[in-house]
Amino acid sequence: MGCGGVSHRPAPRGRITAQIDSKGAQGHGIGQKLVEAAEAWMRKKGCRLVEVTSNDRRTAAHAFYRHLGYERSSIRFFKKL
Repeated sequence: MGCGGVSHRPAPRGRITAQIDSKGAQGHGIGQKLVEAAEAWMRKKGCRLVEVTSNDRRTAAHAFYRHLGYERSSIRFFKKL
C-alpha cells in the first residue's frame, strides 16, 4: 500500500508519504514496483525531486530506499503538546 503527492514550492516536488508492505509481501519486489510507479507519475507531473520520510528506527526501510538510489537529507524534530 502506498500514498504520494505533488506540491508546487516553487518547483514541483513529489513526496511518498506512506508505503507499507506486509511482512509476507516483503522481498518480492512489490515495494520497488510501487516506488517506480510513483516516480513515473511524479515525472509526468513535472517533478525533478521526490522525498520520502521514514522514522529513524526503520533501518530496513532506510536500506530499501538507499538501494533505490535515495539519499538521506535531513532529520525532523517534533514536540508533543
